[in-house]
Amino acid sequence: MNKREFVLAGSGTLLGGSGWAATTAATGSAAPVALAPAEGLAGWQQRVGEAFGLAGSSAAPLVLQRVDVHADDAAGAQFTLVFAAAGAVATRSGTQLLRGADGRLLALYLDPAGRAATGQPLLRADCNQRA
Repeated sequence: MNKREFVLAGSGTLLGGSGWAATTAATGSAAPVALAPAEGLAGWQQRVGEAFGLAGSSAAPLVLQRVDVHADDAAGAQFTLVFAAAGAVATRSGTQLLRGADGRLLALYLDPAGRAATGQPLLRADCNQRA
């Protein structure tokens, strides 16, 4: 499954294959984890500035810095979520379970995206929303 298929799936649970393994590794549990439904462009734009903890980790939270919109029309939207890490984070690409301020778990495929002007590592999640 590629990043776009994963985001488009928007299923309430993460089951099977590498997704299950990533969930197990992130939470330390072999039980499936209930995930919040995928959010659309408007939902993410409202969350700019929100801190997201990494599930199963004591690492510093990721803060949603901005939402870069690439396309937004009647057919759907393409956008990139850009997170800044407050501390050291893994710089490898991969699926991460994030816990928002509302306590819901969200699974996002994150890629390294360089560093902010302040030196903080940046991570990005490319999203494709169908109308």
